Amino acid sequence: MPQEAQTKTAAIVVTVTDGDTIKVTLPDADGRSEILRILALDTEECHNDDDTRRKATHKGGKPITNLGNKAKERARDLLRNGDTATLIFPDGSPLDEALVRHRGNHGRLLCYVELEDGRDFQEIMIREGWSPYMSKYGYAQPAKRHFSYIRAEALAQAEGRGIWSYPVFNSERFRRYERLLPWWHLRASVIETFREHKNLNPEKKILNSRTDYEDICKKAQLGEDAAVFTELRYVALLGSDKAIVTTGSDKQPFKLFIPDLYSWEGQKILRLLEHRYLTIGYDGSTVEKGGTNYAYTNGPLKLYNDEPEITITQASQITDAPPQQ
Repeated sequence: MPQEAQTKTAAIVVTVTDGDTIKVTLPDADGRSEILRILALDTEECHNDDDTRRKATHKGGKPITNLGNKAKERARDLLRNGDTATLIFPDGSPLDEALVRHRGNHGRLLCYVELEDGRDFQEIMIREGWSPYMSKYGYAQPAKRHFSYIRAEALAQAEGRGIWSYPVFNSERFRRYERLLPWWHLRASVIETFREHKNLNPEKKILNSRTDYEDICKKAQLGEDAAVFTELRYVALLGSDKAIVTTGSDKQPFKLFIPDLYSWEGQKILRLLEHRYLTIGYDGSTVEKGGTNYAYTNGPLKLYNDEPEITITQASQITDAPPQQ
């Protein structure tokens, strides 16, 4: 696994929203407030502290469960208001750059958290069964962290802790982890291939639609060709003969534009997306038909409504392997 370097910064805990989301202030970044989406964790959903939401049963496509509430309680035990924690970003970039690059779908910071006493917060939550080891967006970095989470998850499973003992906490199986985990690992293996290729071939500039978004926008403004590694979501029709393919982040919108949907090549593109890349029937709990979602795309960039998109006219522009440059 590449990327051994890490960027660290201190944070003051403000509040814990749920088992994998907290709000902090950053003394080393002018005291700004940030919401963190903690890497490698995916705890079950919980009720907000606002009583008006206590009758809700689902949030963000996932069920609100008793175990989600307990995960939040445990996170609050470990991360108390006013505690100093350490945020760890999985690369060695300067802090100001890391705060831009490492953002999730909703603009939240993506990082690991180390407790005030030096313990790994993620490992504790996984080991105690509050969360699976969530590798949906890539394996934890560096390799030492990845393997510690693998071991923690296996022990929690063997002991039937938390999510691995459904009837004790939830009375029924709300999330089908036995179906989700293989899909997450499939996606992670694709991301690992990208990381390794980028590490071994630094001269070949393949952009990541999440971490290199500013560079993509600059190239789109100039109308340049680019190779972009991205997460494909779904196809949306535009008029009678065009379509767009949306990608991973609402805060960093990047699209594939298919200008001639009903041509032979347009139909080939649609079939390739449906059979190989897109996820059918994923509701946060199960996967009926799981594509990897991730692909390399290659072609001319442009801005549309100030958002970058790449024009796809041939199926060969979407591949599992890095395009030849």
